[in-house]
Amino acid sequence: MGGVMYRPLAILWTLVFALAAVGADPPTDPSKVPPRPLDSLKLPPGTVIVITSDPKDSFQKIDAVVISPEEYKRLLDAADQLKKQANPDKPDPPSVCRLSGKVETRGLTELVTIRAVFEFTTTGPKTVVPLGGRKAAAVSATLGDGKLAPLQFGDDGYSVTVESAGQHKLTLDWEVPLQSRGAQGAERGFLLHLPGCPITLLERMELPSGG
Repeated sequence: MGGVMYRPLAILWTLVFALAAVGADPPTDPSKVPPRPLDSLKLPPGTVIVITSDPKDSFQKIDAVVISPEEYKRLLDAADQLKKQANPDKPDPPSVCRLSGKVETRGLTELVTIRAVFEFTTTGPKTVVPLGGRKAAAVSATLGDGKLAPLQFGDDGYSVTVESAGQHKLTLDWEVPLQSRGAQGAERGFLLHLPGCPITLLERMELPSGG
């Protein structure tokens, strides 16, 4: 009798559990959860998000790193600055160089006075233009408007910084020592380093009598 009396109660509890299981929400499939925008997370500035398929080893195997647009631009600017420092842009030489010269004797010294007229175009302010003349002595330098040209001297010779964009002409006077070589100095000449202009013209060279 005792077993018969408690049997309906057991059946009732079984039905209650069955109904509770039927009424419960099914488990959510993670693959069907819509992605949440990063902007909605309200992360503090400078936050870096690391995406990995293995959370246990997140810093050894990284699938992606998410940073803010501001941080990305800052990294690009820093990389560009380092690239420029490692490989600075070489300035373009003038487009035309016209040369004229004269051999002069000053006491016991023979030298060559050379006038170089450079023509070039700059596209921006404070443009550096190479002029050559690594082993020459600059005597004077003037721009087309008659103003003195601010020359600088470095490993590759002289250069000038032009303040404004546009077409320019620069006249540079050099002095170069006259050198002798060969048997008893029969051959004489001079060495002048030029900036490698596409057009270089030797328009006139005056030599001493019998030179």
